[in-house]
Amino acid sequence: MEIVQIKASVRHETGKAAARRLRVQKLIPAVLYGKAAGEPVNLSLDPKALRQIVAKSAHRLNTVMKLDLGDDAERLVLIKDYQLDPVSRDLVHVDLMQVKADEPVSVKVPISYEGTSPAIKEGGNFQALRRELVVQVLPTAIPENIVIDISKLMMGENIHLNDVVLPAGVTVKSSVNFTICAMEAPEVEEKRGGAEAAAPAAAKK
Repeated sequence: MEIVQIKASVRHETGKAAARRLRVQKLIPAVLYGKAAGEPVNLSLDPKALRQIVAKSAHRLNTVMKLDLGDDAERLVLIKDYQLDPVSRDLVHVDLMQVKADEPVSVKVPISYEGTSPAIKEGGNFQALRRELVVQVLPTAIPENIVIDISKLMMGENIHLNDVVLPAGVTVKSSVNFTICAMEAPEVEEKRGGAEAAAPAAAKK
């Protein structure tokens, strides 16, 4: 995985007034967390630069970045959380998590369903019950996605967690073998729709 650099500065002022002054300068407040970082560190950074990094990376929000605070320290970070303005959708705050290259992290990785099930021609209805998986993996080995082939998924069959072939070095910690996706027969879908419609009607009686 390519590691990109993002510049930031330590800020000593906090609060709404300080945040407004930052935004006047086209900057936003940020906070650096993580065991490797020690106590949380208040930062300011350029939201446009961060958006460009995420937009250009195939890993999107799982992009590993080298945080440049104007010194020689090696700081690898991931986006932990962020806030958008509800109207403008501008980035107004971001939380960063400092990580170590040799210690696994827990991240959400999108699922990519590939192939076409032969059951589709028979009227089957494909149900993607999961769009992402929470995995444990080294920061520099985070996959772009988890590929699941549904080309052999037949009518009435499911794919569960234990059926998924994960990339090398990627694990999912779960005691439940939950369903990832399913191919439902048309009559199953019709019965489900009928039951959902009957429930509100019964509640009115």
